[in-house]
Amino acid sequence: MKEIVINIEGEIGQDNNTVEAIQKEIVPYSGMALKVIVNIRSAGGLLDEALKIYDYLHWLSELPDIVVETRCFGYTASCGTIIAQAASPNMRGISEHSLYLIHCCICDIETGNYIGLGKQRDILMLRDEHISKIYAKHSRGVLDEKAVIEIMEENEGEGYWQEPTEVISHGLADFIIKAESCDIPENYRKRGLFHGIRKIFGCKE
Repeated sequence: MKEIVINIEGEIGQDNNTVEAIQKEIVPYSGMALKVIVNIRSAGGLLDEALKIYDYLHWLSELPDIVVETRCFGYTASCGTIIAQAASPNMRGISEHSLYLIHCCICDIETGNYIGLGKQRDILMLRDEHISKIYAKHSRGVLDEKAVIEIMEENEGEGYWQEPTEVISHGLADFIIKAESCDIPENYRKRGLFHGIRKIFGCKE
């Protein structure tokens, strides 16, 4: 079985973090038995691109003779956690030093009237419902869509950082990856950290 390693690092939708770049690496091996390892070190990015990557990897995972394994490292959040769900059954790993966050979709709003803002609210809620279905589908029956939304809505929609054991208990990962070291500050805060780096998280217009 041929092993291919895909690295998704930084903002999804930028550089090589696109579905086209990933397809370019895999297409030359069409027809071969493959194990595709996807290392994810991303705090988010473009939702549209993340969904395209998820769809492609999930499609691969359902083909005969192809295994897709996702591995989360560091601060994995938002669109990064969506992509992580595209693995083959029981093939979603998370580093023992990682933190994991799912949250409500966001957008940048500078001005607007009550009609436009109301429509934007409806769109964001629709996106949240769509995303919650993906997490619930892959949670091994642990979470339903309502339970996923409740996690996403914590801290006024910013969610909260989950440790690896909690991610596994929620059915969003399958195993912990032992690592010698990881670039995580010792005095991290489990909740509220999202606020300082939210500009690179979630969906963007």
